[in-house]
Amino acid sequence: MDCLDFVQNGSRVAAAPGGCCSALKKVVKTEASCLCESFKSSADFGVALNMTRALSLPSSCGISIPFLGDCKSKEKT
Repeated sequence: MDCLDFVQNGSRVAAAPGGCCSALKKVVKTEASCLCESFKSSADFGVALNMTRALSLPSSCGISIPFLGDCKSKEKT
């Protein structure tokens, strides 16, 4: 949730907040694989993500997650 202000559509937040980065680091240590699924499923929970920002989040926080570039949001049909 700390990252939502940075990654949601229309955000004008220039950089990921510190709380976001510390929370992201914890997730990466315990459940890194859930990040892609979270990004893909965000629309199901009423959250519209800016995927460019979402996928840049780890590098903004100085974290390397190589597989994250393969994430794509789920298309609504």
